Amino acid sequence: MRSAERVDRKDGIGAGAVIGAVLGGVAGHRVGDGNRQRAATAVGAIGGAIIGHKIEKHQRSDAFQYTVQMDNGETRIFTYTSDQNLKSGQRVRMADGVLQPY
Repeated sequence: MRSAERVDRKDGIGAGAVIGAVLGGVAGHRVGDGNRQRAATAVGAIGGAIIGHKIEKHQRSDAFQYTVQMDNGETRIFTYTSDQNLKSGQRVRMADGVLQPY
């Protein structure tokens, strides 16, 4: 194995911000009428997006990335949500779709 490192896992496309904006906009839309309603909808959407983004960011976790040079010379990268306890320079094999010590 060429390298083993902890990386920041960045799943998703900002779904927390989108969901927060929608929910905040809906909640804000229920306030007042006319210009106040439009302003409350906008403020709710922006606030919801910020809160949703922070929640999503807080829930992201580390991942463990292993760069392996295969016997045929090809380099492959494997990413797992849990540490496989593999070290750089260690010989590994694939078993049931998971990297394991050789």
